[in-house]
Amino acid sequence: MDRRTFLHLSLAGAGALAVGCGPEAAVPSEPLPLGEGLLAFAHGQAYELEPLARRISHGGAPVLTDLNYPVAAAGLPGGGLAVLDRGDAVLVTVAGGRVHTLAAEALGSPVDLAVSEGRLFVTDAADHTVVVLDRAGRVLDRWGGFSLPRGIAAGPDGTLHVEDAGHGRIRTFAPDGAEGEAYGAEADWWLPRPIAVDEAGHSYVGCPTRQAVYVFGPDRALTARRPLEVAPVHLGISDAGRVHVGAV
Repeated sequence: MDRRTFLHLSLAGAGALAVGCGPEAAVPSEPLPLGEGLLAFAHGQAYELEPLARRISHGGAPVLTDLNYPVAAAGLPGGGLAVLDRGDAVLVTVAGGRVHTLAAEALGSPVDLAVSEGRLFVTDAADHTVVVLDRAGRVLDRWGGFSLPRGIAAGPDGTLHVEDAGHGRIRTFAPDGAEGEAYGAEADWWLPRPIAVDEAGHSYVGCPTRQAVYVFGPDRALTARRPLEVAPVHLGISDAGRVHVGAV
């Protein structure tokens, strides 16, 4: 089973990844003492997803337990949290002290989760689609035409950025399904995996096979390629604008 570590990176300039004093600084690979979890951010709070411990924690206190293999979390409008439990192929929401399990029959092999304009969007490798659900877990739509859809993230304007990994690109969609421009064809990656979008519209895409994080500007142009000594499998951006890279 993968051993997860964390790299904490900061933003510099036009979305470039950097540590130390300048945008060209090397990225270190020393882990921080955060166990095997992956950091997710919602409503100004940091949550640690702990797949092997089958739980989600906040500040060391469990928020959700008895999960199977939680891999993604996103904030819900008005408060609350949506969690993707890959092991059981379900969504779990917690809001106002109430926990609900959703989409028990709708997902085959879910990979990642995003929330935009009150809807939940899940990449599903089983049928190479993005499944669109409402807050009650009802399927509203399925977006097709992907090959190995993996990471998905919502931008500040609500646009969904979806990794079409098999085709080596990122596709963009409005929450209503209208497709926008694709980007990333110029990147030298193979099978990118996590993606995150910051408040300024910069996209960060991790590629485990290349051991690098790729940075795209709001205009979708590639602005930086940050090599790592580890394989990035998860990305999260805090409200303070720090990029957190979960790696193996």
